Amino acid sequence: MSRNGVVTLRAVTDGRSALRLSRRYDAAPSEVWAALADLDRWLAPPDGVTVRRAEPERRLELDWRPDGEPPSEVVVELRADGTQTIVVIEHTQIEATRGMRYIAAWGRAFERFEPAR
Repeated sequence: MSRNGVVTLRAVTDGRSALRLSRRYDAAPSEVWAALADLDRWLAPPDGVTVRRAEPERRLELDWRPDGEPPSEVVVELRADGTQTIVVIEHTQIEATRGMRYIAAWGRAFERFEPAR
């Protein structure tokens, strides 16, 4: 697995922000998807997080509604790049005061994530 990644936090409107993280893995999309689809394995989502839509080996959409937080959305996209896969997580509609905490939380999730082999 590669640890190379890019993180962007941007202000949106109405006190909300958006977060985008990307990382490259030395694995095929099928291997990355097999691990990604097991949310408890790498994400350990809080109560209130549900899968809205899944397109195997391409895209995962989550409704993010933990107790005590305004609702937000998470989209995880996989893109093949030769023999590697680029994973992009975009978390939008985050309450601005929580943005920096989510950078750290998603960083930890990426650290736990390993493609299935």
